[in-house]
Amino acid sequence: MIKIGTEGTYPPFTFHDTTGSLVGFDIEISREVAARLGLKAEFVEGKRDGLIAGLDSKRYDFVANEVTVTEARKAKYDFSTPYIVSKAVLIVREDEALIKAFADLKGKRPPNP
Repeated sequence: MIKIGTEGTYPPFTFHDTTGSLVGFDIEISREVAARLGLKAEFVEGKRDGLIAGLDSKRYDFVANEVTVTEARKAKYDFSTPYIVSKAVLIVREDEALIKAFADLKGKRPPNP
């Protein structure tokens, strides 16, 4: 048995489908890792901001939840080779003249609903 920490609320990486089953990209990868190790995967769900701390408390053996690699984390934890890269992008209408880059958002707020 290998215990895997995950959020369970971050689609498409880790979430519950309409039947309540835990599914997603990180879940599938984790199940495959466990299978290749000859172990059964047991998922332990937790809040995103507590997942890394769960490693320290030995609540689980690894985290699968699209974790960001930082220098501080690299100094303390072993990371796999990244298996996905995601980036934030800004999408605006083609006719939008005032917003062309992230810097153009400074001081702006969304309209009140």
